[in-house]
Amino acid sequence: MLTFNFYVKEETVVHLDINSPIFLIEKEQLVAQGFERVGDVIRANNSAEAFEKFKHIHLDELGQFSGAHIVASLIGSLTSSG
Repeated sequence: MLTFNFYVKEETVVHLDINSPIFLIEKEQLVAQGFERVGDVIRANNSAEAFEKFKHIHLDELGQFSGAHIVASLIGSLTSSG
């Protein structure tokens, strides 16, 4: 099972796998860009399941992001495929 942290800035929600070898780098980059961590860690089998759990838990908060952009860990995806 994977463990994710979620970060929000304006209308963008990003989740990171905290067990990724580049988690700390990704987290530092997000924080430097003004993202804030939201909620507790979420455990799930994959990122899609984690986001569904996040939406369920934070439904009221997400209501304010009517046109929210949901972003997976792009940095991790790019570095692991290269």
